[in-house]
Amino acid sequence: MKSVFSKIAIPVAGLLLLAACKDHRMDKMIDDSVYLVNTGINEQKIFTGEGFSYAVTAIKAGTGRQSGTVGLTVNESLLPEYGSEYTLLPDNYYSLGQNQINFGKADYQLAFDVTFDAAGIRALKASTGLTYAIPFELTTVEGGLKPAPAPGQSVSIVVPLVLDPWIGFKVPGLQGIASSINSGSPSETKFNLFVSTNYHNQWDLSYDIVVDAAALEAYNQANKTTYKLLPAEAYRLDTEALSVPKLQNENSFTYYLLKDKAAAGTYMLPLRISSVSKHGIDPDRSLMLIPVTIE
Repeated sequence: MKSVFSKIAIPVAGLLLLAACKDHRMDKMIDDSVYLVNTGINEQKIFTGEGFSYAVTAIKAGTGRQSGTVGLTVNESLLPEYGSEYTLLPDNYYSLGQNQINFGKADYQLAFDVTFDAAGIRALKASTGLTYAIPFELTTVEGGLKPAPAPGQSVSIVVPLVLDPWIGFKVPGLQGIASSINSGSPSETKFNLFVSTNYHNQWDLSYDIVVDAAALEAYNQANKTTYKLLPAEAYRLDTEALSVPKLQNENSFTYYLLKDKAAAGTYMLPLRISSVSKHGIDPDRSLMLIPVTIE
């Protein structure tokens, strides 16, 4: 009898142990819901020219056990809730790459691509004086995904702000710190400065920099200063590496001051971005005036 009881007791004890060790880690986890990343009033920079698009990004949060399809629609009835100053942007000024996307169980973040007619929107705003917006709403289409618990988490009022895509000096104008060399400096002293784009760069850009003596003369006249142009033999620009690589929004360029090539004194090196391989140059960031001190 003892042997029979042991044979029965061991499996029963195992079942009780399994019951006692039930995994409760998911008990307080909510079911998978979908949200928009940028909700409410969402002022977005859009750029003239080709190759630009904007992403309306959705995220999935919760247990991570559900999949499903979500859609992005334009719900004009939402617009008055966010202010009377916004007018619905006509749909011929933008297009959705896709109005539905599929979240797999392992997916966390996916995006809808929106392409704008930026030049057209600029002309429309100039002619009407109105502020335009697109009231996007995220919806669940099929599958096990639930909408966000708060209605506002599914709404993004996209207000397009039209800009030209430009490159320019990261810190333009007169520089606050002089580039200096003295008798103890090496024969060439290296200095780095930066150029940047005002957009998320998707291209390999190349550009040119020139020394703009006329800009220095204009600066002296406007500010009643007497800066002298740094002699050409006293500097060297690294013109072989003037680029901003794809997926980078800024990059450095290099110039060198050469020792014993100019008399001691204070000079100015006026640099201007003269051309770029794609898009344009910011007129407010195209010039840099670099004070140079030679001791």
